Amino acid sequence: MIGSFVVGVMLGSLCGRIIQRSRHSALIYLIAVMLSVAALLAMFGANWAAAAVLAMAMGAENALFERDGEVQIGLTYMAGTLVKFGQHLLSALMGGDRLGWLPYLLLWIGLVTGAILGALSYRLIGHSAIWVAAGAAWLLASWLHHRPVPLIGPDQGSR
Repeated sequence: MIGSFVVGVMLGSLCGRIIQRSRHSALIYLIAVMLSVAALLAMFGANWAAAAVLAMAMGAENALFERDGEVQIGLTYMAGTLVKFGQHLLSALMGGDRLGWLPYLLLWIGLVTGAILGALSYRLIGHSAIWVAAGAAWLLASWLHHRPVPLIGPDQGSR
């Protein structure tokens, strides 16, 4: 699983480096493909292979926050997110950036919410829950690709 995660990180980084203009939508399309493959594998009972592809997708998603070849926020790193939240909260309390802690809190809430929703979905519909994640990824990628306003800005090569 760890090796699969690392391969996903590499694929996500490669995709982000090759595709500059629509980088974010291309990365989410890549993740959507991985989730769809995992859902198909699970459908046919290849659960270990499905789990490996899911780990690959988790690795690839980190490239969404890559800048200059380095990930700025680890999306699958809950303890580190809490550490950053605590550090930035202390900084705010000591007169620093008043809202610097907010992105880390929101990311952590997102991680916890995703874990809860994923567990509930799996309990209700089993491996078919992967299709829900794949569908959401396909919709998000399509929306990002076709919206007129850049997500980050032209200086980042994003769309």
